[in-house]
Amino acid sequence: MVLEFAPSTTADDLRLRTQEEEQVQLTETQRNALRKAHMLLGFHASSEGNLNYLAREDLRHAVHAFTDEKPSEQVLDNIIARFSKEKGGYLNFDEFTALLTSGLLHPQHVGRYYVAVSLAEAETIRRILHIRKRKDPNHIIPKQSTEVALRYSPMATPGLVGAGDGGVIFDASTKWNAVTGTGATPFEAAVAHNSFRFFDCDMHFSLPALNVLVRSLRGSTRDRERFFFSTVGCRRRMERKWQETPLAKVFTVPDEWAALKQQAQAVFIIEALKARNLTLWEAFSAFDYDNNGILAPSEFYGALRWLGVPNLTAEDVVDFIEAADTNNDGMVDYKEYMDMLSFAEDPTEESAEEKGNDATDAAAENRVPIAKVEPFGAEVLREIMVQRRQAEQARIREERQRKQAYHDALDVKVFEEELEASRLRKGGANPAVITLPEGPRVTKTATETVEAADGAELVPTVTTKGDICVTDFRFSTNQHPLRFIATGKSTFYPINFGTAADPPVKPMRCAKKHVLSEYSYYWMDCERCHKKSTNWCCWSCYKFFCSTCYDGEKRSKELDRRDPSKHPTFLRCLNACSFSLQVPLAGGACPTTGKYTLSLELRFDKLPLKGNMQSLLRFSLPDLNQARKLHRTSVYLNADGIVVGRPLESGGGVDPVPEPVYVPPPKPAPVETAAAESKTAEEGATEATESTEATAEPVAEAPEVPKKVKPVGSGIVKVRPQRWVVVSISVNPAEGTLSAYLDGKLCSVSTDLDPSDLRLHHKVVVLGGGKQAHMRGGDIRRMVIHSDALQGPDVMDVYLRLANDHPGIGGRAVRIQAVYRGYMMRKRRDEEIARNKAEFDRENAEEEAVEEKKEEVEGETKEEGKEGESAQVAAGEGEDAVAEGSSAEAKEEVEDPPVVAAVA
Repeated sequence: MVLEFAPSTTADDLRLRTQEEEQVQLTETQRNALRKAHMLLGFHASSEGNLNYLAREDLRHAVHAFTDEKPSEQVLDNIIARFSKEKGGYLNFDEFTALLTSGLLHPQHVGRYYVAVSLAEAETIRRILHIRKRKDPNHIIPKQSTEVALRYSPMATPGLVGAGDGGVIFDASTKWNAVTGTGATPFEAAVAHNSFRFFDCDMHFSLPALNVLVRSLRGSTRDRERFFFSTVGCRRRMERKWQETPLAKVFTVPDEWAALKQQAQAVFIIEALKARNLTLWEAFSAFDYDNNGILAPSEFYGALRWLGVPNLTAEDVVDFIEAADTNNDGMVDYKEYMDMLSFAEDPTEESAEEKGNDATDAAAENRVPIAKVEPFGAEVLREIMVQRRQAEQARIREERQRKQAYHDALDVKVFEEELEASRLRKGGANPAVITLPEGPRVTKTATETVEAADGAELVPTVTTKGDICVTDFRFSTNQHPLRFIATGKSTFYPINFGTAADPPVKPMRCAKKHVLSEYSYYWMDCERCHKKSTNWCCWSCYKFFCSTCYDGEKRSKELDRRDPSKHPTFLRCLNACSFSLQVPLAGGACPTTGKYTLSLELRFDKLPLKGNMQSLLRFSLPDLNQARKLHRTSVYLNADGIVVGRPLESGGGVDPVPEPVYVPPPKPAPVETAAAESKTAEEGATEATESTEATAEPVAEAPEVPKKVKPVGSGIVKVRPQRWVVVSISVNPAEGTLSAYLDGKLCSVSTDLDPSDLRLHHKVVVLGGGKQAHMRGGDIRRMVIHSDALQGPDVMDVYLRLANDHPGIGGRAVRIQAVYRGYMMRKRRDEEIARNKAEFDRENAEEEAVEEKKEEVEGETKEEGKEGESAQVAAGEGEDAVAEGSSAEAKEEVEDPPVVAAVA
């Protein structure tokens, strides 16, 4: 529905535009087209000898060609009286230009609008109209002269022929109705009618309607095409080729002045044929020099020269052919010829062929056949048409690139929104983007998580130095990164799938973990399914199980072992499979220098055959103008397992870097010895002496330089099949250099590469991007992009951290470290025990020595004490003897009293 709306219908607010308001400034191209149209329309004036003028009849054709309506005599008189300054009513080029740019032929109102409304909005407006008519029939808005009318735009008023009138009036206010109309001019009503049909993606228009669209749609033909296709895409209409519909004129004719030139050409041909009394069929037969039913460009050029087109050039002929050639075959068949000239014919007058009277038939029989018109300028026309087709192809390529750039920019915005939303989900964003600040930075491993409100977010396992942005794409969680697009078949597998680390399935056991024995009891019930006929038995628990439960548990364990949702995973791409990943705006290469380093955890089942290559990475976007087989990959893997920047046969500079090879020291020459085990001792000694003498001679004759040991491998870091490897690609696009590292060691350096192939865009193609034969698949677990060209220790640091996070490498290394730590702890414990024991023994020995010494001293002291005691005893005995002698003497002299004797 369309709402025709006038806020105010007063004389000052709703009026026709003045000539100053309608004045149009023409470009040089438009002025040249208008000048050419003026010359072609002046057929009758030039016949009268007035070149570069328009006579009254010419003016009639000009107004008809410009407005698609035949003017009345009064209109012609008004035009001549207003614009002609010559005698006889002739119009020169400037006066003709002033007429077309004055707005007199296309009057439009100021203050009148046409608005597209939905059905619900139209129903609401209609209800308002009915309610307001009951309260105040003369005013929709109180005290305002506002008028509205609802039109059904797809259908014009019945009985109306031409460009349309804005649509059937469905309902209107009091002063505007279906009987009296709305007062809109035919041109503005036709503009509204056909513009909304164009917005509705209609492709079938009449010729006057197409001319109205060409005049009303501003902008270039490219802008019109963009708008139309974007609208068709939003409406989800069935895709149809506009080249096969009448709407093609809107996308090929740039403006109304070029359309006027085409119509002026048709008018000139019709008038010239009438002057020669020729019908359209007779003229076509005369122009068709080789009688093949079509007019070649050279035949058309000869026909226009024969008709006397003024100032005819080869460019004008090509313009005429392009306007008439609707199927784009470079020729003009009879249908196209008639459609081209149908405008200039008067549909209300019957032609001589349709009258069929006797006089006309007799005249046709007596008419002398017309000689064939010779072709002209075939080579010149061919050259011009080829140039125009090349220019059109270049325009199409440019438009395709512009569309691709627009879609890429839109896709990047949508991707950023999806990435922002994915950060809140469980597991975090994939890819994850972080910025490492200045100085060394150790990030968390994939097993360490940062707890958030809605889940846990994984952080990339990368450590670098400097302010570097890191983008981490993970395939270890049984999920693809955002915007993962694969061409071919790819599947997730557990990380230990098909390796020695994948443990075998343990057989079923009872509830107490006892081993089951195979024994059949058809009368016993199964412990699980309670069915009879068991085949397995636990003699310790006396439990029985059937073979169905036993085999079912084994299959269940096998499925769990191979279930990627329950284990860390990797992505396996089969042959002819590649995929693309979208790089976030915050990640990727350095925005100033364009440097970056891309690291991948890869594994290949086998290397390419000799002379073949395997595609690894493609950094640049594919060229849409280039054939698929000409696409090139940025990084390859050759048959020797070396990562290079381009194929060796293309002449690129690739320098493999040899790895230092450890050569072990030479082993000493073996010495032959013999011993006679079954002989006597003397014979054995004799034979041993002879053997020693015989062996001494080869040792003396041996060369001083030891025998060269053949090193294992060629001394160059290579990719080995069926083994995980970290491939790091350090790229400097400005210098055209690419350094490849394998497991942190420099593998090759590629120089003199095309910088356009090395620039990192918003998409990266992995395991493909080139020829189909180079897509050999492989296994991938992780891809990390650093926004700088890392070298040496930084690359090794990235490798170590990626390897540490790999369950098949880091997990085993952790177990090995645990075993080694246990061994070292036991060794230290044993050493500590031995040391403590030795200390204890030493202390015991010292204590024993001290005790022994003490005992010796005590023994000596005891002996000396015994000797002293014996001496004292001897001395005491002597004293006693003396005392006894003296007492005897005293007894003899005085006899002591009893008391004194007792005390003594």
